Amino acid sequence: MLDTLHALDVDILLFFNQSLSCEFLDNLYPYFNHIQNIWWIMYILVPLLCLWWFYKSRLSALRILLALIITAGISDTIGYRIIKPNIMRVRPNNNPVVEPQLRVLRDPGSQSFPSNHAMSSFAIARVLVSYYPFLIWVMYPLATIIALFRLYAGVHYPTDVLGGIILGILLGYLLQKYIFKKYKLFKIK
Repeated sequence: MLDTLHALDVDILLFFNQSLSCEFLDNLYPYFNHIQNIWWIMYILVPLLCLWWFYKSRLSALRILLALIITAGISDTIGYRIIKPNIMRVRPNNNPVVEPQLRVLRDPGSQSFPSNHAMSSFAIARVLVSYYPFLIWVMYPLATIIALFRLYAGVHYPTDVLGGIILGILLGYLLQKYIFKKYKLFKIK
């Protein structure tokens, strides 16, 4: 049973990594993998969007931004510091059986499960959509693209991504329901 699941995991990974490979997606990959390294997004676009948001929403924007920062920090801590070291699943790009079949766009060395990119992006999407429901049509598709690019890059198995998605949505829900709504600091006025 586990061998069949692993074989399916590898087949789906290879479909995204090999069959969908093209120069266009290769060029898009950095935008959905490490957005913080793209200078014009981090130093021009993000500050302009934040200024506009703060101008329109004032204190609510600061509260929501704080909730998003807390969500990202908790998500990353749980995924990277707690789950990954305990599960210790080897990434496909570090698996000597799978790696020769991959086109590796990036070569991380940390453990594989869960995908922190998927977990964090879905946790953030869940929290942001709870404040601004109309963003559901932007945030979840964006989080999905981020998650699928992990397969495209050959750095996660589909079950790592699926686990990250489930954990991220659950974490976002729990934070929103039991932390952010409980304390007035996180309520929109």
